Amino acid sequence: MDYEIWAATDGSPNASNAVATAIHLAQAFTAHLTLVAVDVSVGGYGPYRITTPTLDDQVRTLLSQALNEGAQAVQQAGIAVETRLLQGLTKGSLWDRSTAVPPLCHAIEDAAPNLVVVGSHGHGVLSSGLLGSVSDRLARMCIVDVLVVRPGMDLQGPVLVATDGSAVAMQAVSRASRLARALGVPLTVITVAEPSSTVARCHEADFSLGGAVESVLARYRTTVLNEAVQQVQVQGVTAVSVRETVGPVAPTVAQIAKSEGFSWVVVGSHGHGGWTSHVLLGSVSDRLIHLSPVSVWVVR
Repeated sequence: MDYEIWAATDGSPNASNAVATAIHLAQAFTAHLTLVAVDVSVGGYGPYRITTPTLDDQVRTLLSQALNEGAQAVQQAGIAVETRLLQGLTKGSLWDRSTAVPPLCHAIEDAAPNLVVVGSHGHGVLSSGLLGSVSDRLARMCIVDVLVVRPGMDLQGPVLVATDGSAVAMQAVSRASRLARALGVPLTVITVAEPSSTVARCHEADFSLGGAVESVLARYRTTVLNEAVQQVQVQGVTAVSVRETVGPVAPTVAQIAKSEGFSWVVVGSHGHGGWTSHVLLGSVSDRLIHLSPVSVWVVR
């Protein structure tokens, strides 16, 4: 068993959805599953770090219950499971509202799981616990893949992956292919041509120059899709479609995911910049986490 999944929980409904998704993936990948929670009572709660012994005890009880209940669900699914209760920071910035992130990141660096699964947000009362900001920061800071789970998703729905041809985007295509193969669901690969101010200025300066640049970029996008298809074939996925679309990247990907009934969106954590900024940017994964109505898998 060479695939390790971590699922973060705080006992909230969205965290429970993340655990359920992690169980589904662990079954599909024949993976080992570790449930983690972070005790942030040492840092207090909210921007003013308010805490009391009674509140601390209640939070620890809540986290222990979340880990125990999650472990029972995992064991019932016939999956090997471990639980870990991590300690939050003993000190830090007064305005750092996500003290769950550093201990999670440190533990992830040590254990190096293949994937970390987290809900899109957690307990509103625990403003330093597993909130939405934690999923955002984990996706940006974590050295391994992070899956941000949306509630109510069909776990057997199709997979959508966006690529710009960069190395990490090709890794995203590989991950999406493996996911689609493991779940036995269709895969769609897209590349997005985002309107570019650079190309627009080329048109303004010289219409023929602008046309030449457009032609080069169009050929590049064709190459990107062809290389993606080759990567998909290496993974043995047959139910695949590819296409190019136009628009601002993150909103376009989110809209496609919503309108066409995808359950999973896979995207690289960063991509091309500079003069090719019409294609997938590093900030796309950040925006997509906020915009996507479906679960987002951010690939490292």
